[in-house]
Amino acid sequence: GKSPKRTKKTAKHDSKQRIHPQFVVLDFTQMHNLDASAATSCFLQLAKMCEKRGMLLCACGAIPRVEWMLRSHEVSYGYDKEVDVKNDMLSNQNHNLRHGKLILFLTLFEALEFSERLLIQRVTTKMPYERLSCLQTGSSTTSTGFPHHQVTYIFLNTLRGDLSAESKGALVGIQSYYEEAEYQRGELIFQKNTRPDAFYVVVKGAVAVPRDRKGTLPSMIRSGTGAVESPHSLSSSNLLSMIGDDGQHKSVESFHKVGGIFGYCDFLLERYRAFDVVAASNDGAMVAVFTRANLDKMKNENGPLYVIVQQLLLRASVSDLANCTCHN
Repeated sequence: GKSPKRTKKTAKHDSKQRIHPQFVVLDFTQMHNLDASAATSCFLQLAKMCEKRGMLLCACGAIPRVEWMLRSHEVSYGYDKEVDVKNDMLSNQNHNLRHGKLILFLTLFEALEFSERLLIQRVTTKMPYERLSCLQTGSSTTSTGFPHHQVTYIFLNTLRGDLSAESKGALVGIQSYYEEAEYQRGELIFQKNTRPDAFYVVVKGAVAVPRDRKGTLPSMIRSGTGAVESPHSLSSSNLLSMIGDDGQHKSVESFHKVGGIFGYCDFLLERYRAFDVVAASNDGAMVAVFTRANLDKMKNENGPLYVIVQQLLLRASVSDLANCTCHN
């Protein structure tokens, strides 16, 4: 008779000792459609379950129609409210993760970076000053005082299920085939109507594609009730307007944060650049530059690695096509 009681007590003790994750990030890049019942019965309930356990539920890579379904059925916050919530959470005044909503991000790396910042803030607020100073003066592997994600880490996370153990080993030698470049906020990375000689991967900060046309029509999202106007996008809700050279606020067409790949379409098609790209973060941006010469060298010297890079560009192309809302 005592054994069941002891087992029950042990199970209760183990339950108390169980540690739940603080953040859960869902990758929606392969989700091409979502109906109202799935949004509310699945993701809203999951968000509420996470809320009860003090976990923050995030999602990334949602295409516009999926994003609209989540926001319109209050599974996620509205655009303006979401910006306020994110800023409030990143401030040192509020670390509450009990929101009961799905927090949306454009890319996986943006969601991970957001979670990491919250974790670091939690640790540093309780850390002695000496230890905090040591962390803040740490250096990266390639650039002192400018920590950033490694390109190998970005490739591994972008191509998670597509890489074998042998392919992952081939990534070790990628450092010799790209160069790193730093840019200050607002500095031009490349200019429209210039010849493309490289494609880029963001390893620190963010870059933006300024909107150079006026009167852009809002995109239309197809829903169960027909076409619905969507005047905002996930990109516009995550990046504030920039100040141009004339001192005026300049709207942004799109942006790329850590892990973002840009400039590859014009590079692959060997056509003139179709847009400008500038550094967008307050602390500037760092990008990995893959030139045509280095790619040719990679193709001749390291065939398996060259295949991995082509897989990465294909994945980026598929993602861009899935998120395209143009109708012309």
